[in-house]
Amino acid sequence: FAVLGLAVISISWQRSVLSWALGKKATAAFAGGLALIVFIGLNTSRSEVRVHETGHRQAHSEQVLDGITGILAEVAYAQNHTRGYVITGDERFLRSYLSAAAVCNRAMDAQRRLVAENPRQLQQFTLLEAQVKGALQWFQQVIDASRAGMTDAIRRQMVGHGEDLMDNVRATFHQIENEERQFVEQSKQEADSVARLSFLVISTGTFFSLVIFLAVLFALNHAVVELRDSE
Repeated sequence: FAVLGLAVISISWQRSVLSWALGKKATAAFAGGLALIVFIGLNTSRSEVRVHETGHRQAHSEQVLDGITGILAEVAYAQNHTRGYVITGDERFLRSYLSAAAVCNRAMDAQRRLVAENPRQLQQFTLLEAQVKGALQWFQQVIDASRAGMTDAIRRQMVGHGEDLMDNVRATFHQIENEERQFVEQSKQEADSVARLSFLVISTGTFFSLVIFLAVLFALNHAVVELRDSE
């Protein structure tokens, strides 16, 4: 419509080629109908972009939650293997602890790259990362103390402190999870609102543009019939 409209305007300047015969009311009606069509197209594009952005944010949030869930699982594995080594002294528990700690560190590196461009998520992860590293370091200290030999009272104290560290990690995890869920739900509500508004604009705009074009069409047809009758 825009290209054809510009072509008609450029040609209409050459009166020998095409003279503008429509009245002011018909011209204004056509211009209003075209404006409605353009508005409908722009609103539809905006709605599509918003829905796409919402889907992308939702997928990213789900990926973030999956990442921190994996980190929490590996820290829990490291804690269990630490307990197993302290209780039994079996080197297999030590190897399992070292494996879980290595996997956890790689997962944290990947998670930091994932949230690096989002300040809100990066702030959340920085707190979780500090707590996870503190817990892993404490588990290593428990293993070292067990190797060097320690009393049952000290063992219970160190294991209890490790449990407190894990409680802090879990609390931070649940806080991040709740914030991400709320963010996703808010994004969904905004997308639904935009979709409802877009549907209303498309349906209403299409109806009014159709009425306008039909009214102008019938008016022009009536004028042509009167002209032909007069001739």
